[in-house]
Amino acid sequence: MCLLFTFLISRKSLYSAIVAFLLACFTFYHSAGHFIASELTMRQLLTSMLDGTSWYNISQNISALPEPQNTFWQAWNPPGKSYFQTLTFFIITKVGLLVVACTLPLPAGYFMPVFVYGAAVGRFIGEGSFYLLSGGISSGKSLINPGGYALAGAAAFSGAVTHTLSPALLAVEMTGQCSYAVPALVATLVSNAVARAKHRPSFYDGISLIKRLPHLPSLIRACPKLADVQIKQFVIPAGAVLERSEKLISVQHILKESTDSELPVVESRDFSVLLGTINRSQLRECLLEHRNEDSCKQLEEVCCVQPVRLHLTPDSTVKQAHCIMSITGEQRLFITESGRLCGVITWKEMKKIIEEMAKEV
Repeated sequence: MCLLFTFLISRKSLYSAIVAFLLACFTFYHSAGHFIASELTMRQLLTSMLDGTSWYNISQNISALPEPQNTFWQAWNPPGKSYFQTLTFFIITKVGLLVVACTLPLPAGYFMPVFVYGAAVGRFIGEGSFYLLSGGISSGKSLINPGGYALAGAAAFSGAVTHTLSPALLAVEMTGQCSYAVPALVATLVSNAVARAKHRPSFYDGISLIKRLPHLPSLIRACPKLADVQIKQFVIPAGAVLERSEKLISVQHILKESTDSELPVVESRDFSVLLGTINRSQLRECLLEHRNEDSCKQLEEVCCVQPVRLHLTPDSTVKQAHCIMSITGEQRLFITESGRLCGVITWKEMKKIIEEMAKEV
């Protein structure tokens, strides 16, 4: 069994085809899909769940339903089943289907399925509350709106999954009514607090970790101690370094031996105060321009040294370095102490550091 699984994982196209086929068979209308309203599109599922009319009231007067609502009702109330059974089966099976679909090595949209799933959970609670309190809780009239429960459930569940508050705003924009703003926002805040309680990554960040995608911002949340770990223990040598008084002949040799796109310039190798950097292409152009001149000329006479935009001290934390590199897009940062060049920290090395420290959590 393990050999078969390993084989399928190594054959991504075959694995994707098999999983897609099995999901399609399960959600086919004439199989299990008959009990999860699979004939409805994503938009129709969301529309039916956010409808303010209780399905309990609809069941009492089916003949008065307009055509769209009648179609939705038939999907959620198939022959021989009640809408409570269909909703329960939908909630139980959809979470499994979502987990299986997430294993596909393909880009996909996960937000709307998660949003719809949250709406289904909210609708179930709203319908259950309406049924239990159908006799009324104020002047013989029930004030429960199952559609409002579905909206709050959709915002809360998707907010917890993504670790964001934007689903609450999306929920308000969908309805266009401010009366749902407070319930949706409170539900999203509570769900976010619960989801972040153990410092676990969000759904999208978790996918990034599992699939080893290049950008791993979630590991800061997954490993809070990164805010206290200093980068001095991870600094690597800066590689090729140029002196401001470097002879052109020496610069040519250094350029041939080095593959760095940007070379640091220091006062001298004994007094390594960082003065700036020179781009490799710029350095090459300067050498070509002065190739017929005296090779004993110094670097500062023919090239313009660019000041370093960003540099860190050895006491800076891994979290600070990661945030700066993520925002600026820098592939490496120079580490200086009292102005002297100590080394560099690269984006590739940064990812390795965070991955290793996250495994220890």
